[in-house]
Amino acid sequence: TEALQGGQIPDHGIFPGLGNRRANVNEEPVAVLVPAESFQRITEKIVRGIYYIEDGIFIEPPYEIEFYALPENDIAPWKDALDRFGSVYAREPGIMVRRAVAHEDGISSLFEITFWKQFKTYASVSLSGEGQQEGPMSNDRPAKDEKPDEEHLAWAIDQRAEVQHTLRALYGFVRHHPPPSLDLDPKYLLDHLIGAAFSLWRAVFLADTFRDDIRIHQSQEAFLLKVITDNAITFADDKANRHWTVEYYLENAKFRLASAIAYADHHKGTRLTERLMPFLRLRGMRGAELTRYEWESAHYALRKLFKVIAPDTDLEAKSPTLPKPEGLDAFLHR
Repeated sequence: TEALQGGQIPDHGIFPGLGNRRANVNEEPVAVLVPAESFQRITEKIVRGIYYIEDGIFIEPPYEIEFYALPENDIAPWKDALDRFGSVYAREPGIMVRRAVAHEDGISSLFEITFWKQFKTYASVSLSGEGQQEGPMSNDRPAKDEKPDEEHLAWAIDQRAEVQHTLRALYGFVRHHPPPSLDLDPKYLLDHLIGAAFSLWRAVFLADTFRDDIRIHQSQEAFLLKVITDNAITFADDKANRHWTVEYYLENAKFRLASAIAYADHHKGTRLTERLMPFLRLRGMRGAELTRYEWESAHYALRKLFKVIAPDTDLEAKSPTLPKPEGLDAFLHR
């Protein structure tokens, strides 16, 4: 950061609200140079964060963010709209945000952001010129007021409990079988089973998705951008890009299970390939019902394999529930 003193300070380029702060007019003025893009970047970051947290969506084309540094005499139209229709999001004393959302699409918005009660930035989110005819932006999460699929929620809660029981059984096996008590075969199989169980645990609440090539491609692009730009991934990112991430976790589980089956057949003579591999060949595209069936099939194979190293386990390998014929027909003809 560069500082200017006295006559070095220009009479232009002063950010609104950050003018002369001298308590003693006899003191030589000092100014700090701040890159203009810094104000824009922090404003856009706050705006994007509010959309994601409050609305569950990303700002993406055809919508765009416009940044404004407005002097006091130009804020009247913004102030009127924000006073009448604005909601307040406050993290005081540092930041206070006012947002007014357009009734027409529920997305376009005006923002006023106050920093430390000292200065303000403004932003708008609206359709770009090219996007006026394209309709609302796509997003991978349901709208905030959209009711969730209760049937799927019930399935996800039940299956999360089932895979938790599987994880508990694996934990018990690990705890009571330290390395000296295991030979190479069960250690190799155990590693694959733990990896598969974790992937299925992660995939349960990502299964409510209609996967097709377009949605998968969009999720791949957004996921890669998030990794590159933020260097971090959370479950919220997995959820937002679930058209691809659910496949990542399911395929990881199935690859591990397929490796474990091949190993068990070769080294322990189990002959599981013919019995279990058909459960790992489905790819549940084009509907949550088929994705649920894919998940249940993999979990069934996992519990069957666990019996190879823990024959006395009380875990029941439950056969997967076939999709309803009418539902399957509907998926295939969409």
